[in-house]
Amino acid sequence: MDVTLRPAISIRRSRMGKVFLADLVGNGTMSPDLGSFLAAAVAARKNIMIAGATNAGKTTLLRALANQIPAEERLITVERALELGLDHFPELHPNVVAFEERLPNSEGQGTISMADLVRRSLRMNPSRVIVGEVLGDEIVTMLNAMTQGNDGSLSTIHSNSSLEVFNRISTYAIQASERLPVDATHMLIAGAIDFVVFQEKRNEYTQGGRLRRFVSSVREVTGVDGLVLSSEVFAPSRDGQAVPHAPASCLDELAAYGTTRRGEAGVERAEGARHRLEGLATWTESLRDTIAARSASSRPSPPLPGSPTARSASRWRGLWTGCTPACRCMWRCAGSPRTSTTRAPT
Repeated sequence: MDVTLRPAISIRRSRMGKVFLADLVGNGTMSPDLGSFLAAAVAARKNIMIAGATNAGKTTLLRALANQIPAEERLITVERALELGLDHFPELHPNVVAFEERLPNSEGQGTISMADLVRRSLRMNPSRVIVGEVLGDEIVTMLNAMTQGNDGSLSTIHSNSSLEVFNRISTYAIQASERLPVDATHMLIAGAIDFVVFQEKRNEYTQGGRLRRFVSSVREVTGVDGLVLSSEVFAPSRDGQAVPHAPASCLDELAAYGTTRRGEAGVERAEGARHRLEGLATWTESLRDTIAARSASSRPSPPLPGSPTARSASRWRGLWTGCTPACRCMWRCAGSPRTSTTRAPT
């Protein structure tokens, strides 16, 4: 039975074979501060999950992060289809074992799932385990590998935001054979993942722009309280790209691996600018109130109803022709001289 009316061919070809974080900084995918931050996170052996939509550039970012790993480390990659190609560059990674999932034959036999490959890779003395794309029950095995001493692991997952990654992992864990409940999955996430990097794709053709791919958010996992607790250390700016938002709890540890504290300085500058703007707004409001109060005190108050002043003003209003446009008399003529030729008695 046919599955399509006519043959269809889909070719997935990466334009960047050997890509580094410096290349992504140069093409606008991320800022220099974020590039140095991610490089230090890889050097510090932090477990990083890359999230994003389809064709957002997750594999390219994963390849750039993997190229930051020292050449003396032993890497094992597990993928559904070989895309990373780390074993194609022995000058960068001379010790790489690339695993690919095997589908069943026509009789339904001979399948080797990604969960089986991740489980077997742990017995091959890996320095790091890199899972190309998590789409099913292999997530539980991957998280267990991250919590059993294989720090510095990398992986990608489909998600609409950095915060939704935790719910997506919980959904995959429920579908796995272990049938992990949500609270147990979140405890596993808190102990396994250190950072979630969200890659975004934005089509700006209708505004005369181009197709942009950029990192818009970096979220740090800080703990668990029923659900995963996290902090967004890099948040989207007005143009969508990630800028420093809050200092990471492990910033001192990352500083020991070559990163600068420019991210923290950026947060301090942003906080200082916000405080200055708030002070300027308060000063402007105070100045407006002062001007209004002075204007109210400089005008004469209206006479009380029934007072001699009020009766006199009512009697002679409209008879006086000596008012000028700048007049501030008690009758509040407001510079509206009358046309009457009758003069007020002296």
